[in-house]
Order: sequence, then C-alpha cells, then structure tokens
Amino acid sequence: MSKSLKIFLFVAGGLVGLLVLVALALLFIVDADSYKPRVEAIASDALGMDVRVGGRLGFGYLPGLHVTLDDVHARNRGAEIASARQVRIRIDLLPLLQQQVRISQIALKQPRFSIERDANGNFNFEKPEAAGAALPVFTLPSLSITRGTLQYADKEAGDVYAAKDCNLEVNLLRFAGGKSQDFMKSLSFKTKAACGELKRNDFAVAEVKFSANAKKGIFNLDPVVMRLFNGQGSGSLRADYSGAAPDYQIRFSLSQFRVEEFIQTLSPEKSLEGPMDFSTALSMQGKTLQALRQTVAGQLSLRGENLIYYGHDFDAELFLFESSQHFNVVDVGAFFFAGPIGLAVTKGFNFASILKPSGGHSEIRRSGMSITGPSLLASTDAAAT
Repeated sequence: MSKSLKIFLFVAGGLVGLLVLVALALLFIVDADSYKPRVEAIASDALGMDVRVGGRLGFGYLPGLHVTLDDVHARNRGAEIASARQVRIRIDLLPLLQQQVRISQIALKQPRFSIERDANGNFNFEKPEAAGAALPVFTLPSLSITRGTLQYADKEAGDVYAAKDCNLEVNLLRFAGGKSQDFMKSLSFKTKAACGELKRNDFAVAEVKFSANAKKGIFNLDPVVMRLFNGQGSGSLRADYSGAAPDYQIRFSLSQFRVEEFIQTLSPEKSLEGPMDFSTALSMQGKTLQALRQTVAGQLSLRGENLIYYGHDFDAELFLFESSQHFNVVDVGAFFFAGPIGLAVTKGFNFASILKPSGGHSEIRRSGMSITGPSLLASTDAAAT
C-alpha cells in the first residue's frame, strides 16, 4: 500500500470517527423535543398545510443520520388530510458539511390519507391561491409506506374509494417541475405495492399486488394481480400521458371466479352458480369519461362450464339477453368489474332485469360470450340441459 493511500485512509477514518463522536455527544446533550416547533414550521411551510407532531421527536445516527417523528398530523383548512403513527426521515451526512439538507429516504408507518374532491373538482389538499402556479422540482431516492390506508371521496361522481393494509416501496421518485396540468408528464418513479383490499363503494377486490414505473409521461403497471369473486385475476395497464390526450391500453383476465359471488353484487336472489373465466383487452383515449366511451375498442370473453341456473328458463332468458339491445364494451366491462356502480354510470344495458326469476331450472354444461369492437352485439354459445 502506498504512503499517500495510507495517509488518505487515516484522515478519512479519523474524520468518520470524529463525526461519530460528535453525533454521540449530540445524542446525549441535545433535547430533541426542543426542535419540535421548528420542525413543525418547516414541514407546514413545505406542504402548505398545518403540520403537528403529537408524539416525541428524536434523532438517530445509525445507520446514517435520521429524524423520527411520532404521531404526525397534517391538516388543511381545518380538515385532516394525513396522519402517521411514525415518520422517519433519513438525511445524507456529507451535504450537511456544505449546509445543505438532502433527504435520501422517507418511511411512513401506518399512515392514513383522506383525500376529497368536491363538486367543483377541487381537492381538499389544494391551496386556492396555488391554482395554476408552477410546481418546483422534487427528487426523493426512496419512499416506503407500511400498513397504509387511503380513503378518497369524489363528491362530483358520488364515489368513495378505499385502500387498506397497503405496503409500498417507491424508488427514484422525481418530478421535473412545471405546470400542474403537466404533472403526469413530468413524473417518474419505480414502485412495488401490495394492498389487502381495494374498494369502490360496496365493490371490493383483495390481495392486490402490482409493479409500476413511469417515465416521460408513460406509466406501466405490469403485472397487476388480485383476488376477485374467489377467482385469480391478472393483467396490465399502460397509460400514455405524453400526447394531447391520455391513451390507455388494458389487459385483464379472471380465471375460475365464482359467478354466484358476482351476481350477489347485483341481486340478492340466487340465480347462477359455478366457475367462469373472463378476459378483456381494451384501448381508449380521452380526458373525460365521455371521450373514453366514444373511443373504446377491444374484445371481451366470458366462458363457463358445468353451471347451474336456478329458477330460470335458460332458453327464454338467453333470447332476452341476445335480443335486448346493442351495447358496447364499456357496458360489459363495467358489468363485470364495477358491479352496479358501473352499470349506473354506463346506463347501457339492463343486466339486473335478466336476474329476475322466471321459473324453471337449467344445468349449463358449457356457456360463453364474446364481444369485439366498439359497439357490437354479443355472440353467445351454450349447451344446456
């Protein structure tokens, strides 16, 4: 080993040792809670909300310098937007020597987020005076969430969404800055997530897991897996925000789901029982629901074997299904994935009327339905006894 290298290692080791000694001294001398008002003020200014730390504030130095805040709450205009049992912030040491604070990691334990969009389309976390203002550049190497909960209420649409027991790991999170309307185009990240349950009003899916990445306005969720109606679902979503209007490509399949569990979301009466397979590939483009409906195209497939049809005359009701009216792939997609809520939105087909008992009993050895194109009649095949 050369003499210069030995000197460098000795100096570097001495510097690290000195930093450790200073850190240990501060740990025993400094009253961390005395900094709580200052931390609250900095956080409030950064988020544009009223941030309060209800528990203790502490510093740690292994591994690396970090700040721990217990029982954190963020409010905007009197309403609580977010809370967390604990927030841990890791800070890079070397930039501190140049009087720069660089956050390398934020970890949230048991956070709860309550987001609301009012009838005018405004979110409860927004500041009215910030509307249309340019957003700053933001970079965060690592963000983690443990056992998080999110509730989102859209008063304009009348929907309530909820995500429970969620774990999230986000890496290389970056926003390049710019106008708020260009947020999706300027956002990039890589993430893996898992939630115990996702819910829209009374419609729920379980064991949801997905991997996602975003770059230059293109978002890819692949794969997305879940449990739905006791069946295994898997699929992918590609959303392109780089153009004038968002473009979506969706693929999803649900294998061996129990059709009776699905029908219970539409009617309490027992009508159909057995396993079925569902698959879809859709594309659509637009900024509004109406635009998406007008541009949707793709195909849907529903297949089942050994089904039991209770209290119905299958032949008569199959004719009712086929001859009722034209409907598009959005209606059917809503039928199988959004339940009665989706049907209320599409208003394209009176599926619930088919579930009314008409007498009779049928065993269906094989049944299927396929739909292709933006607005075509369903083609069905069935063998019944």
